[in-house]
Amino acid sequence: MIYLYCTAGILEGNVYPLKNGSTMGRSVKNSIILKDSFVSKEHCYFYDHQKDFYIVDNNSHNGLFVNSIRFRLKRLYQGDRIKIGKNYFVFYEGEGDILNRKYKVLSSKDKEKVKETLMKKAEYKEGYLQIFYRIISPYLQELDRKKFWDNLKNIIYKFNIENFLFGEMENKKVKKLDILTSYYDKIPELTPEILELLVNEKIVTLERSVKSLDLREYLVIYPFKRGKKSYIWFLGRFAAEELTEEDLNQIYFTGLILSFLK
Repeated sequence: MIYLYCTAGILEGNVYPLKNGSTMGRSVKNSIILKDSFVSKEHCYFYDHQKDFYIVDNNSHNGLFVNSIRFRLKRLYQGDRIKIGKNYFVFYEGEGDILNRKYKVLSSKDKEKVKETLMKKAEYKEGYLQIFYRIISPYLQELDRKKFWDNLKNIIYKFNIENFLFGEMENKKVKKLDILTSYYDKIPELTPEILELLVNEKIVTLERSVKSLDLREYLVIYPFKRGKKSYIWFLGRFAAEELTEEDLNQIYFTGLILSFLK
């Protein structure tokens, strides 16, 4: 089956099967109805050409964007991110198992020890310095902080980080504060055991399989504090095989830098 999964907007969390001729817009005549003033009555439509799926802008006022680029016509590929008005969707072909948010705990590590190790490695690890300068340099140079955060997702994509959410933790509950970029934007269900680890400043790494994509997903939850408040970065990566320790360290290092910025 081919789906559109709404990751942000008025239809967040809903899944829509797509077929040749499916339409999207404000009008109730559409296959997918978007009651959004930034969406045209008949905003766009989809068509299947020899098993390739396309999205077409139907002369809409505000256009459509795929992976942050505006298109009139675009062939869609697995995982493409579509923005229409204030709504975000993921194009997905598979068994629906991407909606299964159940993870297993892969590891939990003391944040201060990890931080100390990473800082030592960063002194001579080119990969870490590259991450540092790619994130920190634009922040220091960009006077418009809002513009910087809006553009940060493009930097993060280059590290192959798919999930990129920001949340606040209070009384062992987590609420979503900001969606920066994500394959899907709902915070996964966190067990009491995981929340306890996060309260105690442990970096938690979770893993799950997406069989229909033949991928594994790794989600690193990086806790940090600002004053009396506790926050969390969710940083995830899809991989065709197990991540190495070095791969995970690079994600940890990204969390460390983001915590410094935020």
